[in-house]
Amino acid sequence: MKFFIFVALFAIALVAGVYSKPSRDDCPAGMEFHPCGYCREERTCENKDRPCPIICYPPRCGCPYDKVLNRNNVCVYHDEC
Repeated sequence: MKFFIFVALFAIALVAGVYSKPSRDDCPAGMEFHPCGYCREERTCENKDRPCPIICYPPRCGCPYDKVLNRNNVCVYHDEC
């Protein structure tokens, strides 16, 4: 019986962790919430020209679509890299 309770609690904790998603309020200043995730990895000054496939990734915070991350983790326009 104790084992069953342990497994049930473990499963609930696992599911809660998998399905916890960021919200609009969780995004740091200068970033915005992307409900579809946009790129798999955040675009940076080093990879700013890399195309992003049109696939819906998990929701996350990221730079606005017209900006990329610089080395200081600040969203900047492409020409400010």
